[in-house]
Amino acid sequence: MRMRSTTAAALVLALALSISGCGGNGGEKEQGAGEAPGTSAKKAADGAEGEEEPEPLMLGTQRYVSPCRLLGPDEVTQIYGDPGPYANFIQEVVEDSIPVAEMQAIGQTIGGRVRTVCRYSYDNADETSISLEVEQFPSPAAAMDRWKRIKRLGTGIESRQMEREGTLPGLGFLIEWAKENEANAGGDPVQGLDPSILFVAGKTHFTGVRNNLLLTLARKDYAGVAFEPKEVRGALSATRQAFDTIYGHADDAELDQSAVPSYWEQVDGWPTFLDACEVFDQEAMKVATGHVDREAESSSVLRDPAARLPRNSRPAFQAVFDTCRRAVRVKQPGQVLSRSWNGMGEVWYPPPGETGEDIIDGVVLRKLLDPKNQDQYTIEDLIKGKVLREVTVEGSEKAYIFENRYRGLHFGWLLASVGDYVLRLDASRPSGKKTYDNSLMGENYLVAGAEVMAANIAELAEEAGADEED
Repeated sequence: MRMRSTTAAALVLALALSISGCGGNGGEKEQGAGEAPGTSAKKAADGAEGEEEPEPLMLGTQRYVSPCRLLGPDEVTQIYGDPGPYANFIQEVVEDSIPVAEMQAIGQTIGGRVRTVCRYSYDNADETSISLEVEQFPSPAAAMDRWKRIKRLGTGIESRQMEREGTLPGLGFLIEWAKENEANAGGDPVQGLDPSILFVAGKTHFTGVRNNLLLTLARKDYAGVAFEPKEVRGALSATRQAFDTIYGHADDAELDQSAVPSYWEQVDGWPTFLDACEVFDQEAMKVATGHVDREAESSSVLRDPAARLPRNSRPAFQAVFDTCRRAVRVKQPGQVLSRSWNGMGEVWYPPPGETGEDIIDGVVLRKLLDPKNQDQYTIEDLIKGKVLREVTVEGSEKAYIFENRYRGLHFGWLLASVGDYVLRLDASRPSGKKTYDNSLMGENYLVAGAEVMAANIAELAEEAGADEED
């Protein structure tokens, strides 16, 4: 087939979209409106019956707490109400223990803690977001010291002391800076809440302390105004319920340490939803980029996948997906700056009655082309235009690869159909033979990583099927 005259413009757009691919979910709601691990945590959760109980996941001497286990999807719904159909949640987690010496070193840094987040985007009329930031310190004393600092700022004592003592000529701005810092970062206890919970008015969030955890809970409404609530009134009941739940889980020495699965609940008729970070696990990241870290971030399947069905007529545009992101910063000997090695894995779920092989071509078009151009091109056009290539991925029925180099980084992604699913692997690695080993650059590392993901999908789907039979 002869390429159309608008091919060049479309391909430029394709390159731009692919370069940004590792950076985010792409906005599931926005796309709909526009038509368009060797992990300790997992092992700790999955300990097989009859086998020796695995060691808990530790941050130094403290037991790790997975953020969305403190305030899970069902619990946030009970407290804050039902989310909209395009609601999703993001969680940042730690998958492997941190040795005591390393955690002590972290405690000596400016932040002094390991930070994870659980965030729910509600997709309601107020565009509500519920976020829980969990700062895990090397000790309960360290967490309490940070909490006391927030409470002290809330009293305004530091700026008043500076005013009493005076300041050198020309340095009066330091007092104003101190007042601004107190207004923005200082917190006060709230009548009706546990005394350990402070309201930080300047940031409109609540901060509590439990064991070695500093816990920051925020409810933001983005429709019409920048941030709400500006006042505590109206937020007390939900905040009290939320912290009762959070504190109760924080005190549970047997609390599940794994990430919450990256979906709200299974929906009849759709393929079994899989945890994206179990598909794109540490092994897949290691094979795809040559590096791996203990932290990961997942974005969930939207709350109601059926919401996409009436908005789109083509199966690939009715499909939904969840995502796992991994990043590793590597500092080479003799270098001041480190560079990131990034990986993102997606698992796509076709609508009822379709398979992965049915939708993979449409997913390629959905990912590569602007919605206005998606009806103008076929897979054959893109292959002839050398935008992508067909490749063989073990465990997959059909696979395509797209690659690009941009500003010293090598970007590439691969899509492959695996039974009822489509996987997407997007990876980038620093380039430059003088600094990095590029022996895995090119097609091979993406194919190898995708084969790990395909094997994980097959295993997880089989396990899910066996559970349903039981």
